[in-house]
This record gives sequence, structure tokens and C-alpha cells, in this order.
Amino acid sequence: MKVLALFTLLIASANGQTKETIRTLLRNTHQDSMYDGQVIKQPFAPGSYQLAAREEAATRYASTGASNDVIKNYYALRCIYESTNGKSNPRAQFDEIPNWKVATGWSDDVSVDTASDYCTWHGITCENSLVTGIKLNNNTLYGTWPVEVAFLGETLESIDLYYNYFHYCENYQWFKSMKVLNYLFFGTTSWDSNGIPSVLKLLDSIFELDFSNTFWRGYLNPDAWTGTPNLYYVDMGNNFYSFLSLTSIPESLYSKNIIRLFMDNIKITDNGQLNLDFVGKMPIILEFWADFTKFTGGIPASIGEAGSLKSLSLTYCGLTGAIPATLVNTDIERMWLFANKLTGSFPSVLATKKWKYLFIEENDITGSFSTGICSQVGTTDDTLQGLGADCEICTGVSGNNPTGGDCCTCCGGDGCGNLEEVTPAPTAAPTGFGGFCFSGDSEVDVENTGLVKMADLAIGDAVKVADNTFEPVYSFGHKSADASSEFLQIATEGNRKALELSKDHMVVIEGGRNVPASSIKRGDKLVSSSGELVAVKTIRTVVRQGAYAPFTASGSIIVNDVVASNYIAFQGAEYLKVSGVETPFSYQWLAHIFNSVHRVAYKMGVTGETYTAGGVSQWVNLPNQAGTWLLEQNFVIALGLLIPSIAFFGFVSIIEALLNSPMTVATVVVGAVSVMAARRSVSVKMTANKV
Repeated sequence: MKVLALFTLLIASANGQTKETIRTLLRNTHQDSMYDGQVIKQPFAPGSYQLAAREEAATRYASTGASNDVIKNYYALRCIYESTNGKSNPRAQFDEIPNWKVATGWSDDVSVDTASDYCTWHGITCENSLVTGIKLNNNTLYGTWPVEVAFLGETLESIDLYYNYFHYCENYQWFKSMKVLNYLFFGTTSWDSNGIPSVLKLLDSIFELDFSNTFWRGYLNPDAWTGTPNLYYVDMGNNFYSFLSLTSIPESLYSKNIIRLFMDNIKITDNGQLNLDFVGKMPIILEFWADFTKFTGGIPASIGEAGSLKSLSLTYCGLTGAIPATLVNTDIERMWLFANKLTGSFPSVLATKKWKYLFIEENDITGSFSTGICSQVGTTDDTLQGLGADCEICTGVSGNNPTGGDCCTCCGGDGCGNLEEVTPAPTAAPTGFGGFCFSGDSEVDVENTGLVKMADLAIGDAVKVADNTFEPVYSFGHKSADASSEFLQIATEGNRKALELSKDHMVVIEGGRNVPASSIKRGDKLVSSSGELVAVKTIRTVVRQGAYAPFTASGSIIVNDVVASNYIAFQGAEYLKVSGVETPFSYQWLAHIFNSVHRVAYKMGVTGETYTAGGVSQWVNLPNQAGTWLLEQNFVIALGLLIPSIAFFGFVSIIEALLNSPMTVATVVVGAVSVMAARRSVSVKMTANKV
């Protein structure tokens, strides 16, 4: 028996590593990996995620001839899945923890016959079979981020975990192993650190870092920024910080070549005093936004030394004093200073700047804008598209305001629609279904009526859509006045009423693409009703009463002056993925053709609507359930059902197009009759000739 066992082992070894050699490889890899000077102890304890991941790796790769690097990549990814899928953590002690929203590939059977290549798994990108990118944003990760991601450190370039609210991490020693990590986004998660961890300085290759709206709070540790030589983008807003003896962010941060710095809604926990002197010391700063963060004093004259500064947003900051004329020495073209305590007059020298957006309302500023400012007002890219101030500053000065009247495009806080307060992210899930909808306070433009709140919209109302035409609302995919739903509040430049929509609802971005709201980041460009691109200023999570999703024939709608879709994306992505393989079918296109039957029915006079207890239209509820089920199937079943479905609904879409164009229908009918008549004539002649 021993000889037979040895012979079997030799046969297996000839075809690659055995399960036992794979276990040994991973055990030795753990022993060779140091975190904070200590080896991870008992990584394969019974019930641990490491043990589950190791056994899956051993099952998957025994006798396959896979390289050690491939096995370690697989193991690291399995550790991520096993430690974050449906697992609790110190911030999420709930009776029921949800699983990942999309787990294509990750959740497959790990047997050799059915396991897919990890490079095809949802959110994973590779080069030469080694992992280079992890994109799991908005995917309901809970649990704790595993230190084993360090095993990917030689090749991993990007990690995007944005908007996994209850996802947790507290051990950052794996930063030491990240040799080529360029992008790290974990904003709106529960990653925790008492002070910015010093190990951050070891991310030598990092370009962009987002830790906004997390539990990275406490001391803004200057030592943490002494490395990171390539860092140019930092989002650190919506957090609580202790400044101790500091009066600014650390010099080790602001002295870097930071291009974009976002620090809105920062709360100071130790009665520290934060001023703006550091902005003028940032050598190439292009964009600085710090709305709702309280600063002492005003805007210093030294800000003029930030010559590259183009975009400055300091609203609700408690600023005092005058607007410095030294801003003329910068490249400023976008500035939001409303809702402060600023005094004096607007510097006349700033009329020489080429403005695109300028809002200074709700201050104690006196005087009026010069004609040099007012003459810039217009609607094209090269004009001043948004100009707001207190009404007395705007009146009596003529300009090129496209709406007529005085100089400004809006005046006063109410007239410009300023945000009243920051709504904190919820600490518990809202009630009701919030999969695809806008908040009830959202506004649409109704033909012959004007702006109407979403809650007051009715089927048959003609609303403005993407091409600035009006189309009737033929249905509500979701309509509930009672549901308490969670929305993303996306504020854009030049538009004071923020867009509020569910995280999976799609919105139009630069290039005309429809993407889920959860994938939008600060600085991204949305499309306004005029077709202009507007940058995203802030993104917050809010809970609102009421949820509405009107449907139009084009599949688009303009909400709060921003072009949005009628539909959602199931997988948090722009394109459908089947078993990890991205298809050429966008969710916008799929949703639109699948709704063709409903649109045709409405066209034929079927206008009745019934809803589930949660307010979801019956026209939508069953297809959504079917779509969710379909995405859980393997590649063969999913594709086998998807192709005939697309063919059927595509045919219905052709019928819809014909119904929408009577001239086309008439042409087709006349053509068909002509052909039949011609064929009949030929037939008669042939019969006559035979006779």
C-alpha cells in the first residue's frame, strides 16, 4: 500500500504540484511575509478564511502545472472573497449580513472542471495571468480586508472599494508590500484608523488616494506623508480630525505636487484652529474644494501664490474678511464662496479673469459687479455660465444674462438653490425598496408648467428629456410616497440643487455614456440640460422619504438640470457581464429594448398601472427578478436565454419604431402593396401567355 501511495504521489507530481505541496507553498509564503515585524500566527486555524482559501487553492491547482505565482494570486483573491462575503466585523454586527452584490467567478465551484480563470472574475484585471487591478466598488463587501492582498504587491496597480459602507479594515501593514500600487480608493467604507497610519508613507507609487467618509480619523500624522512622492490626488473629506498644535494640514502633504485636494465637511475634534495659509504654498494645485469645513479668518492674500489654481470651492466655511484681489495672479475660472461672512466689495481687478462659474451670494459683500463681469455671462463653454450673488449686487447692472433682466443668472440663497446642510451618511439601512429611483424632492421640467417635484409628477405629463424635447411619462418603474430610501446626493458645479438618485440608477457622463451613480467620483463630468459638461463637486449619502422612477420613450430624463437614465445597472457596471465576461451590451440598451413591450402597450392604449407593496411597477418587478436570477446562472444557461430574449425584444423594438413613424409605416405598406400588385400583374401576364 505504501508503494502504491508513493507511486500515486509521483504521478501527481509529474503533472504539477500536489495538494500537500500547495499547502506547504502557502504556509511558507505566510511565514516569509512580515507585518509590523511579526509573522502572521496561525493563519490556517480551523474556521479561518485563510484555511478556506488555501483548501480551495489546493483543490483548484493540484496536478495542473500552475506556477507558484498563479497559485498565490488565486489564494490572495480567495482570501478577499472568504473574508468579505457575508461576514461581520466590528462595524457590522447584524443578524443578517448580505453577500456580495456581484460575485461572478468568485462564487464558482472550485473544482478543476468548473473553476474559471480568476482573471475573468468580476472586478479583476490581469496582465500575463497576474492581478493588476481590483475594482469591487458598490458591491456590498462587509467583513474585513485581508492582509493577504500583500501577495499581489509586485503587480497590483489599483484597488477600488468605493461605497462599500460597512466594509472594514484596521491593519495596514500590507501597504509595505505594495510596490506598484497607483490608485487606492476606499472612500465611504468603514476602514478604521486612529490617526493617519505612518505606514501610508511606504506607498511609493501611489498617485491617487481617496479615504473620504471613513473612520480614518484623529491625528493628521505628518509622518504619514513623508513618502508618497508621486501623490497628486487626495480626497480626505467627511472625516473627523485632530489638529493638535497644527493650524493647517501637514507641510509634508501640502508641499507635494498635489493637483486636486478635496477636504469638504471636515470636523475638528480638539478645538483646533485651521486656516487657509497652506493653499498658497501648494506649488501646482489646480482644484481645491473644502465646502462645510470651518476655517479661522478668511482667504489669505497669499492664495495668489497658487498660480495654477483654477477651481476654488469654500462654501459654508465661516470665512470672514474680503475676497483677496491677489486671486488675479492665479488661473482662477471657477469659484464658489457663498454662505460665508465675507465683507467688502468684489475686487474689480478680477473682472479681467475669464470666468466660467462664480457664486458669492449669502455674504455681506457690498457694491455691484462691474460690466466686465456681467458681459461674460452666456451659455457656451467660453462664457460665464453661472453667476450668483445677493440680489442687491446683481440689480442695476446690465449684462448678457440669457434669461434677461439683471447681471446674475440667479440671486440670493433661495434663488440660487443653495444646499442648507450636510446630511450625514446613515448608520443603518433604510426601509423599503430603493433600487432605481429619484428622491421625491427632485425636480423635472414639465411642458407648459415648469419645474415640478417628482412626487407631484403623473403619468401623461410631458417632461424634458436628453435632447431638450418633451416626452410623456408612460409609467413609473417605482412610485412610493412612503418608502424611506437611501440616495446618492451628487452636487455639480453651476447647479445648486443636487441630483439625488439610488446608487444603481444610471446617469449620463462625458461621452454620452450611461453609468451607475455609484461609479461616479468627484471631478467626473455629467451632462447638463444644455448639453454642457459639469464637474461633480460633492457626493454624499442621504436618506429621503419617497422614491420615484418615471419612464419616458427615449429612456432618458432631465432631473435637477442633469441628464439621467430611466434605468439601473444590475452589476454596478456600464456593460453586462456573463460569468465574468464583459459583453458588448450596455445596461442602458438592454433595459430600453426590454421595456419595448410596455411602450408598445402604452402606445396601443394600455395605460393601467399596478404596483407591489413596495411601490414597484408590475411591469418591472418580474423582469427584475428574472434578470437577477439570470445573472446567477453559468455562462451557457445565461447566454442561451439571453440571446433569444434580445432577439424577441429587438423585434418588438422594430415594431415600436414603425408605430412611432406613421410615414414609415405608410411607406412600408405602399411598398408591400406595390410589390404584391406587381407580382400579381406578372402572374396574370404569364397565365395569359400560356393560354
